[in-house]
Amino acid sequence: YSFSRKEGWVEEAELFYKVGEEGELLFRGQTMRYSRGEWRGENLLCTGCHRTPPLYSLRAKEVVILPEERLVIKDLGLYIRNQKILEIPRYSVSLQNGRGGFSPDFGYKRNKGYYLRGRYEYPLGEHLLFLAQAELASLRGFSWGVDFLFTSPPWEARVFGDFYQGKDDTRGGYIRFRRGIFSFWGIFVDNEYVEMDDGPTAFSRRPQYVFSLQGGQKEGLSWETHWSTGRFREGELVLWREDLYLGAEWQNGPLGIRAFVWNTFLESGDSIPRFGGSVWWGKKVTPNFDLKLSYRFLDTEESPFSFDPERENLLALEFRWGKEWGSFLRARGEYNLETTQLDEVTVGLGLGGKEFSLGVEGVYSFPEREWTERRYFVRKKIEDCVEVEASFWEPDQSFFLSLNLVGLDAGKKKPETLFEEKQEFSIFEMGRNELQ
Repeated sequence: YSFSRKEGWVEEAELFYKVGEEGELLFRGQTMRYSRGEWRGENLLCTGCHRTPPLYSLRAKEVVILPEERLVIKDLGLYIRNQKILEIPRYSVSLQNGRGGFSPDFGYKRNKGYYLRGRYEYPLGEHLLFLAQAELASLRGFSWGVDFLFTSPPWEARVFGDFYQGKDDTRGGYIRFRRGIFSFWGIFVDNEYVEMDDGPTAFSRRPQYVFSLQGGQKEGLSWETHWSTGRFREGELVLWREDLYLGAEWQNGPLGIRAFVWNTFLESGDSIPRFGGSVWWGKKVTPNFDLKLSYRFLDTEESPFSFDPERENLLALEFRWGKEWGSFLRARGEYNLETTQLDEVTVGLGLGGKEFSLGVEGVYSFPEREWTERRYFVRKKIEDCVEVEASFWEPDQSFFLSLNLVGLDAGKKKPETLFEEKQEFSIFEMGRNELQ
């Protein structure tokens, strides 16, 4: 290893790489070289399994490891034990948590029927990446999407299209610039689908320009401000709108406070003022007991756009005893300070251990006086590197089967639970979603 050049090599090498909380990847190669933050291996085996021979492995003539970013694999072979079952000339896998994945999804939903969904990434060069995803559903037919992503810091650009049977296609792109505390988005998209309580809704923003300043520390005080201007369309409604957002957050260990003001100015002359915030406190009381208390509120007038946030004033208490994979008892209650009544309680119970467990979750609505949602699940860990979960949802009558290759499927297919907090949609950025 040369300290002056910051590069080196090793033969008959093994490298362990931690991937979020999902596990770790083992790289075993004939030769591994390190240069300027990049690992490159020849005749390499990659697996999340610790046993020999591994239950699954990817074997390739060459693998480039970009830490915290992705794997780029050439002449890829997928092996079960020592038997090759698939060969791909070139493949790329994201190492960022919640993005990327190798194995497909299979499930059943009432609005889709049985479906099979997969994803493929192919690097076209140092800065250009091709992504493709496809879904075959018994009720919706075939849907597919393609992305071309260009990254050369501080610039990022993407063009994309999602093509459906029976509903409008999504087409668009964006340009992003980010340096220091400043960032800029230029967004052009038709029929962007956003998941709402009653299903996905489509809107267009073409064009939209967003200028942002963000600073501070994760632990301590942080702040952000956004100014957006653009033409938005939802159904028959077409309006030019400008948004100004100012927010600040303070985090000190388990305690956090967030506050913001946000005003929307419509070309009709109307404005929609908002102010809100949240306070939360969470602590691991014991190694097996977590407790979280939170309060959030938002004061706003009604917006003509369905994707804008609605008024809320909620106090929530949540606890969990045990581990997610194994035996646990979990509950969360929300008290609506607007109506001065308990809105709903979500409870969950799991029995078993790390290798095999089963359980049930449910949501009880006090205004409706009934269990509005239920989920039954079975989890099985095969050896130490393959996780399988089967879930059945009521009243949707939906079935979902999740197969995770630990390390390679970096959080993408973690089964949804009734405790999952709804992700807030933000008009100040552009996020690419799975096929809707």
